[in-house]
Amino acid sequence: MNLESLFIPSIDPKSTRPESLAYLGDLVLKMIFLKKILNETSKAPELHKDSVFHNNRVYQSNVLEKILDLLTEDERWIVRRAKNSKSANKFGNDKNYKNATGLEALIGYLFIKKDFDRIIFLLEI
Repeated sequence: MNLESLFIPSIDPKSTRPESLAYLGDLVLKMIFLKKILNETSKAPELHKDSVFHNNRVYQSNVLEKILDLLTEDERWIVRRAKNSKSANKFGNDKNYKNATGLEALIGYLFIKKDFDRIIFLLEI
């Protein structure tokens, strides 16, 4: 078993449930934002504050809205599936929660595809 196989599942991203993609995407986003924050500070209270800022539905919803026009047809399909999933409707018709779930699923999808450059490109917008 190599290290990559521990972190990158070898599954078909298009047939993976949107809830699973969103869960994975949430973890990937946390790692990316944590790396960014660690480069800026090492003080625990600041790490926590910045981490909470980047990992909430309003922030993630805003990110998705900024990148929506840049997405491919497949990426849009993943986002739509996730936004319409049962878990995305957990808080009723909360647009921010649905968008955040869509962004997380998109990141999970790209991560499984090993399209790391695309993840970084979309998050740097």
